[in-house]
Amino acid sequence: MNRSDGLPRWLWRAAALVSAAAASVALVVPAAAQEAPTGTIIGPVRCTDYERARAAVGSDGVVRGFASGYRCGVDQRIHYFERAGAGWRAVLTPYSGWVIAVAQDRTGTYLLYELHRGPGDARLGEVWITKRTAAGTFTAGRRLSQGSSLSHRLGDLRGDVHATNGAWWAIWTEQVTGSLENARFNLYQAKTIGTNILSKRRVTGVSGVNDIQPTLAPLSPSTAMLVWSRRRTSTSQRELYRAVASSASGAWTGSGVVPVGQTGANDYSPDLAVKGSTAWLTWLHGREIRVVRRSATGTWSQPRTLGTNGDVVPYEFPNPTVAIAAAGEPVVSWTHVPDPFAADNSWRVRVGLRSADGHWTLAERPMGGDPMPWLNERVLVSPSGR
Repeated sequence: MNRSDGLPRWLWRAAALVSAAAASVALVVPAAAQEAPTGTIIGPVRCTDYERARAAVGSDGVVRGFASGYRCGVDQRIHYFERAGAGWRAVLTPYSGWVIAVAQDRTGTYLLYELHRGPGDARLGEVWITKRTAAGTFTAGRRLSQGSSLSHRLGDLRGDVHATNGAWWAIWTEQVTGSLENARFNLYQAKTIGTNILSKRRVTGVSGVNDIQPTLAPLSPSTAMLVWSRRRTSTSQRELYRAVASSASGAWTGSGVVPVGQTGANDYSPDLAVKGSTAWLTWLHGREIRVVRRSATGTWSQPRTLGTNGDVVPYEFPNPTVAIAAAGEPVVSWTHVPDPFAADNSWRVRVGLRSADGHWTLAERPMGGDPMPWLNERVLVSPSGR
């Protein structure tokens, strides 16, 4: 674990993978989830400070992902990792920069990342998409966008990617105006899924708003849903918005506030998972971790609060995440942020598992012996439902 004394941060694993700001953590979520999950070290993988890691589960049940860090050499090299047999392995890739999102299909593992060019805080961020093929080849990839010099410092360069049958759909956040104190962001997309192949295309561009933290998931073979956090500059209030698009055209319609009673606190860091035509959405409502269901007919349930942090999580950190198990019930993971003045102020990864009768069972794991921000966790579900 990396602290101010420079001790290394590692990658961890277990049955379901979770990405942490310092590492990739995997938590076993038992059927009843009464016992705290355990972790196992993957690394070291020649990096002293992991900042971003993402992973996905393939149709073969294998977890594959990428991790990047601020001190992975002067060129910020990215590592690839995967479950190999009963163990794990990690290798250095030819890519450099920051991991944004990862997806898998039968042809390989896709990486959406930001490549940095230039020195220090003046460096520019370029959004790239690339792929490690199923045969193990790291492809050259393609540049999607020339970003800004602020994206890597603000923590707002967030995105998502979906892949199927050798094609992909990527969405990301990009600065359009402003300085470090008042930068404004829009959402952009590019895709090879469908008949309308898109290079960089702006998704949002409403005057007086700031759009960040997009999450993308297919609702069906022909449609996709997008959810993001929007701040109105007139009020500084953050709300969750959603839109639906045809996979063929990529044209987003029906944009509007997610109807889940967003009042009294900022709503941010959404994560979306879909199985069949049913969607589950989790997000931060102030200090609360909330989850809601969208039915196949488009009806949203009342939100459920799974936990309350002891302190506010800065909106630039991704947290929490959701996946859907074999029975069609959601599993939610998040980092519990303690009261910094409490006697026990260690950060914990928590997991909530919903049963068919609607009951939620929680488990948690203290992450290391130091009070530190273990953020960016991600829970994944294998094709078998584990």
